[in-house]
Amino acid sequence: IVFAAGFNMYRKKFFANISNIILFGIFGTFVAFGSYTGIVVLMTGQIQLTQTMYSDTTQSWQESDLNLEISEIIMMCALICSTDVIAAISLIDPKEKPKLFSVVFGEGIVNDAVSIILFNTVVEFSKSGKAFTAGAAPTIFGEFLILFCVSLLIGAGFGLLSALMFKYV
Repeated sequence: IVFAAGFNMYRKKFFANISNIILFGIFGTFVAFGSYTGIVVLMTGQIQLTQTMYSDTTQSWQESDLNLEISEIIMMCALICSTDVIAAISLIDPKEKPKLFSVVFGEGIVNDAVSIILFNTVVEFSKSGKAFTAGAAPTIFGEFLILFCVSLLIGAGFGLLSALMFKYV
């Protein structure tokens, strides 16, 4: 989807608004992630969650308590902080409002990439066996930055390689 979107976007408008796109795409994703995580952690401490599952052995629905660990909450929030801009993009005419279109489109692309990297960082941290505490936030953020930079370099490398290939083929 991202590769196809790169062919169809208005590049001049995209790069003219790159500061807004980065602000909304990266900062907005972290704000959403922090907000979701905080709300879920607070709510799970105040309400009793239950899950209903169908049991094949008893052929009936059974209800049980749902106790989420902090690692599960953080992974879930890393997944849901990704926004879907397809509906918003379909309502904006790029010829009438090119700046708005490029900002919403670009934010959606950057937000998806940041969410994927954030989720992978949280999963890798949870595999390490370290406890999720307030002191773990700088470690997770540092690992996020490393993965983000490496992903960006790999993406730029493949992008340049693809551009050269399309130029000469």
